[in-house]
Amino acid sequence: MGTHPKEWLRLYLALFVFVMGVIGLTSYSLWLLRSDAINHGLQVSALMARSFENFLTQSLNATELAAVSAVKRDRIGRDVSGVTADLNQLLHQAPHLRSLSLIDAQDRIVVSSNPANGGIQVSTREYLPLLQGGGSVLRIGKPWLGRDFNERQSQGASSLIPVVFPMGDDGTDLRLLVALNPDFFVNHMLQQLDAQTGIAEVLRLDGVHLMSTEQRVEGQAKHFDDAVLHKMGEQEFGQMEDMTAEGKAILSAFRVSSIYPFVVVSHLRREAALEQWQTEWRTIVGIVVPSAILVVIFASGYYRRQRLLEAQQLESARLERVNAACVFDNSREGIIIASVDGVMTDVNAAFTRITGYEREDVIGRNPSMLSSGRHDKAFYKAMWQNLIEKGHWSGELWNRRKDGEVFAEILTISAVTDSQGNVQRYVAVFTNITAIKTYQTELEHIARFDALTDLPNRVLLADRLQQSMSQAQRRENMVAVAFIDLDGFKAVNDTHGHEAGDHVLVTLAARMREVLREGDTLARNGGDEFVALLVDLATLSDAQPMLSRLLDAASQCVEFRGMPLRVSASIGVSFYPRAQATSMEELLRQADAAMYQAKLSGKNRCAYFQSDPADHEPGAAHPATVT
Repeated sequence: MGTHPKEWLRLYLALFVFVMGVIGLTSYSLWLLRSDAINHGLQVSALMARSFENFLTQSLNATELAAVSAVKRDRIGRDVSGVTADLNQLLHQAPHLRSLSLIDAQDRIVVSSNPANGGIQVSTREYLPLLQGGGSVLRIGKPWLGRDFNERQSQGASSLIPVVFPMGDDGTDLRLLVALNPDFFVNHMLQQLDAQTGIAEVLRLDGVHLMSTEQRVEGQAKHFDDAVLHKMGEQEFGQMEDMTAEGKAILSAFRVSSIYPFVVVSHLRREAALEQWQTEWRTIVGIVVPSAILVVIFASGYYRRQRLLEAQQLESARLERVNAACVFDNSREGIIIASVDGVMTDVNAAFTRITGYEREDVIGRNPSMLSSGRHDKAFYKAMWQNLIEKGHWSGELWNRRKDGEVFAEILTISAVTDSQGNVQRYVAVFTNITAIKTYQTELEHIARFDALTDLPNRVLLADRLQQSMSQAQRRENMVAVAFIDLDGFKAVNDTHGHEAGDHVLVTLAARMREVLREGDTLARNGGDEFVALLVDLATLSDAQPMLSRLLDAASQCVEFRGMPLRVSASIGVSFYPRAQATSMEELLRQADAAMYQAKLSGKNRCAYFQSDPADHEPGAAHPATVT
């Protein structure tokens, strides 16, 4: 029997609509996956830019504080060798510096840790930020070609970055000239950002290139530098997609330093961010295209052969089942087929690879056997409610492998219904994303905690101090900021090496953290300096027990390879609120000043900062009181 031409037309029209729908849905799914991969790459790039900016800002800030404190200004002009010794002592503890020098108002070096620098004219007129008649802020110059100021190369990569620090408000016209070692910071950035994955660079706010993990010709402009500078004029941090001068796509993120005139830019190569997506693209296309072609072929063949023998129809059905089984077994995602009551009836090979369970271990059992215990009953109840109402559910889930290891997955559950809409089975497809979750957690931890002691760093300390000050105002109680500096720590480093010094820092950090209350915070400020934040104090004297315990913990002996090592601590304390308005930075400076008073009074003791008589209360410690 022949077939009416209109029926053939309907068939071809239906197949055309089907193919277009499959192509559209596949293209949209691939576009969504690609957008997710790019967004994730932008987030990773932003985390790296923030991490690098924090590290560089903290290094400069620590250098500024240490240098201004180390140089004894009363010896300048009468004891040049003593000043040079101070500079060399500070330089010995700072691998990120090449030299330290003092320059006068005419920008001439008068004292330097490198004697060869003496008398050299180093013009700071174009250092950023530009100042009229001097100023008391850190300023950054253009890269200097040479390993120190006494060397001047006409070609080659930048060897140092000149930075000028003010010497304070004591009326002197001398300033501190620091030669930063860009190789130190570049090596730090390369430890987190592989050269094959991306590029990190540092620019001045006027666009001058300071350092980069990728070698570049001096003065050579790059398109993404211009894009960052343009966007930087509108906001202090951001992220974007951009193109290099060679036409390669990159995922860029930048972050301007909160206190210094530079911006850190991280460029993640888009092809690196899309590697996983490209694998998924090949897998999806490899499944969808053959499946769509098979559907078209089988639909046409079925329509043309609908009047053939039943044996031919059974053979066609058998071939269809074989192809479906190939897709099921070769999928990279784990697949579970479950009955209406939730019992697993089949799983694929990827399920075994991800969970560790063999097929015979799970057939006839409920998927709850994979539960990690991290989700409560309300979570699973909401999942099933959504599955029943909408016919599908998708989200992130934590499950447990056969060996007990917990893993994260992206799970999609769909209900399979018959022609009447009745559910026949459930199909669950999941992908292991544990590596991505772990990487995100590690980046967030690095940005907020000290790498050696695992204590909160300066960034997290500032956040907690700001919160504590706000709570103190609401609760009408007090907050104490204790600035802790270890006495004799340099002698341990010089005598026994940095490994012993690191061991002392880690051990004492753990001891001091244990003697504080649960709500208090102990942070590492850098080097052998720590800051303790004591909260919920009714009176000033309430802080005394914790401070005594901190002194005792710091003075206890530390064993290192059978050798007893012993240091002590000098603690400076400031309180909030005060009679006069006090900012977070002022509290830290006041505690730092009190700490120096404790050192001058003999070390291994506490000193309290109290400059306003209105701050005194009965029984409180006075400015000159050192305990």
